[in-house]
Amino acid sequence: MNRMVSVFMAVVLAASFMMSTAQAAEKVRSQMLAFVVTSENGKETLKKAATAEPGNVLEYQLAYTNTSAEAMSGLNVAVPVPANTRYLDKTAITGVPSRFEVSIDGGKTWEGEPVKRLRKDNNGLLKEMVVPATEYTNLRWLVQRPLKGGEVQQFTYRIQVI
Repeated sequence: MNRMVSVFMAVVLAASFMMSTAQAAEKVRSQMLAFVVTSENGKETLKKAATAEPGNVLEYQLAYTNTSAEAMSGLNVAVPVPANTRYLDKTAITGVPSRFEVSIDGGKTWEGEPVKRLRKDNNGLLKEMVVPATEYTNLRWLVQRPLKGGEVQQFTYRIQVI
């Protein structure tokens, strides 16, 4: 069965950000774009996406623009890893000084990488193991410097449709 997945699922469009005050949030414009990543002859290309099929790699590009003249601090960008997808390890990128954190429980708790848990190995023994990125449910960047007036801060990450 060839199933298509809507790229702009409501949960993905709900990519959220938090500022130190609600009034400050009104002065920040956000944009989220989705692209299907293809590779031909070793060259990657991005094509704007409306739908995707299992196996497709998608790149989400988020931009936050301070539309005011004053600097604003406290920008935290949090995004879900949508259902029927998996996060591709080491693809969360920004040029903004920030602390990157992940969640493996739907955003209830957050921690830096590598995420480790006690799990049974192939011999049935409990050992501390690194949780694979494919188990991440949410990602977030805790931005460590103010968003200057007129500045745009960009964030990207990739997922694969399963």
